[in-house]
Amino acid sequence: MTPKRKINGQAFINDIRAGMTDTELMLKYKLSSRMLQSLFRTLLNTKAITPAEIYERTPFEDTTIDVNTLSYSLEGYTIQTTSVYDVTQPEKIGHVSSVTERELRTEGITADFAQTVTFILLSGKAARINPIFLKAKCRWCRKDEVTGEDVAMFEIVSIGPEHAQELRKLIRAFARQVH
Repeated sequence: MTPKRKINGQAFINDIRAGMTDTELMLKYKLSSRMLQSLFRTLLNTKAITPAEIYERTPFEDTTIDVNTLSYSLEGYTIQTTSVYDVTQPEKIGHVSSVTERELRTEGITADFAQTVTFILLSGKAARINPIFLKAKCRWCRKDEVTGEDVAMFEIVSIGPEHAQELRKLIRAFARQVH
């Protein structure tokens, strides 16, 4: 068994905050994509960094986070992933599978029926959409039969005007990719 390599955590965090891309981090620290994702997860779980520090630092095409979910089907069309997390549990990151001005469907997030959750939605710098904070009430939550992932539908119950404007930009970005 190969001994675990030690990485200077503070230096790694400083490199993230300095704007290094995933590729640059992987080369500098001699990491695979999987190892990089694991390191990000560890830093998130220990609250050494925030999800925003990961998802906002590089454009979509440069990221290796959740590579297999960077695009997926929405009513037969491909869209970019928008990450979502409950602000009280930032280590649990999901993604938005559909959104309107009234509803939000997520994958990877669980909630109880009628539970109100405060979310932040992150689309990354490439999308030119600022983080969106909103409160939403769970209408249903279940495990997907194929993937086993939590899938939930939330009704948006509270959103500030500036965040509503960003939400409309996100909805337009989803719609633009329908072509």
